[in-house]
Amino acid sequence: MFTVEYYPEDIAEGLCLIAFNNPSRRTIMECTDGLLGLLATAKNSYNPEGYRVLYKVLETIVDVQEV
Repeated sequence: MFTVEYYPEDIAEGLCLIAFNNPSRRTIMECTDGLLGLLATAKNSYNPEGYRVLYKVLETIVDVQEV
């Protein structure tokens, strides 16, 4: 079963802070939309494992940045 440690909103904000200097709220929301799609794809067990791996990698990046 695929479990989520961080929700797309949290990951989006963390990644946008890494990628952009002072990201706009719109940029964070667009990233959130993309991550919501990725999460939906990752939760579908019929899709390739790569989607679940990518989501976990993004969670890990955000987790490491918080430490």
